Amino acid sequence: MIEVRSYDGTPADASAFICGVWRGAYGGRAPIAVWTPDFFEWTLMSRLPQGNDYLMAAYDGPTLVGTVFAEAFTYRLRGERVRGTGGSWLAVHPGYAGAGVAKAMWVEMRRRYLQDGIRTMFGFTYLAPQADLGQKFWSRNANTEVIGKVPCWVRLIDHSAVAAWETERLLGLASFVAGLVQGPPSGSAVRDGVQSYAPDDLAACQRALSVEGSATDLCIEYEDWRLALQLDYKSFPRTVVAGRDSAVEGFVNYFPLGLLGRTQLPTGMVDYVVAAALPYELQVRLLGAAVARARDEGLAYLLVPHRAGLPLRALVRNGFVLIPPQFRFISMAPDPAFAIGRIRRPLVPLR
Repeated sequence: MIEVRSYDGTPADASAFICGVWRGAYGGRAPIAVWTPDFFEWTLMSRLPQGNDYLMAAYDGPTLVGTVFAEAFTYRLRGERVRGTGGSWLAVHPGYAGAGVAKAMWVEMRRRYLQDGIRTMFGFTYLAPQADLGQKFWSRNANTEVIGKVPCWVRLIDHSAVAAWETERLLGLASFVAGLVQGPPSGSAVRDGVQSYAPDDLAACQRALSVEGSATDLCIEYEDWRLALQLDYKSFPRTVVAGRDSAVEGFVNYFPLGLLGRTQLPTGMVDYVVAAALPYELQVRLLGAAVARARDEGLAYLLVPHRAGLPLRALVRNGFVLIPPQFRFISMAPDPAFAIGRIRRPLVPLR
């Protein structure tokens, strides 16, 4: 008998289960994220106040057969504070396909959301038709709104590795040719006015992020402790900061993520580029330092989800190129009466 309850396993168990299910469903047909134990510990299982209330799991006796995970935030939606989550890491063991496991988890998740005043869950689904099972499920079972498609800026670092990884041969060839023209990034990760994040930088980073968020229709209102976790946790997320006269005015925050295509590619997923207050040359140095650090760590490329307000000239100067949309940004509300409507300039991490 299937029992739906809060997840009670380890980050390593969650990683093995979700990545195994996704690899079987999508492997070789579309790039898929390889969520590591370190990632799940950082985002969902470290010291979050809500505990595991929004980590939904299905068990057949002691055996994990399904997951839907989410992280609670307070969002600012067109100037109003709204309680919501970011998720979903939906996965169901293939042996239980068609048994209603995903729907049972969502029914319990929805009950908890309505009880706690959670208005919606934000998430991302793949645009590729061969990898859109999540989009199909949410469209059938929740009040789902597509907020928009998400193009990305990418800086290829190891062009040959990217070419070998691409699931589409034409894109692989393009990556190889780009390497002949562009080459790997050069220069040191140590640059004038740029340094690694330190705990004393938290208040300044909070101010900088709040200013950029105020120009958007949707952003996360981070409490101090939660932004501190976003920027630094056991050296897993990487953050570099920049400013003038020893005053931090901007930062780049990313984390390592494997992407599985024809091979597994070590990638840097950029959550935040906050640089609007910086002069152009310091924007260039900040992004250049992040790229150089990623190179030194052995990452094959950096990926930055596009949004209004990014320092586009500085991105181009550092070798970033804009690629077509790969993801949808969606809202999955438990209340059929809740409507998101049109959102301009959303500023939320891609998960």
